[in-house]
Amino acid sequence: SWGDFVYNKSNKPVKVVTYESMREDATQVFKDLAKFCFDLDISDEIINEALDYYSFEKQKEREKIYNKDEKQHFHYKGKKSYRDEMNAETYGHIVDQIKNNMKYTFGYEY
Repeated sequence: SWGDFVYNKSNKPVKVVTYESMREDATQVFKDLAKFCFDLDISDEIINEALDYYSFEKQKEREKIYNKDEKQHFHYKGKKSYRDEMNAETYGHIVDQIKNNMKYTFGYEY
């Protein structure tokens, strides 16, 4: 599995970032990533400016400016969870395939 590859075959340090942690405190997650990946200490102000620029709302605004055909827009739905994008059967299949690895390797509970 992907988790086995990362943890058993890679000699490089790994930083796991969860979707939930990004939703909860994106500023801190990106600060931690900048430190982990590049040994950079970046201010909250700069991180928040980048997060604002790439926010769903701002990207949606830019899409409207540069592409008038809303059917081609990537950000048109505004879903808050990946689960909103799939039916129950698909979600159940994915969970069945990964739940043990996610639970024991990454601490997810399904």
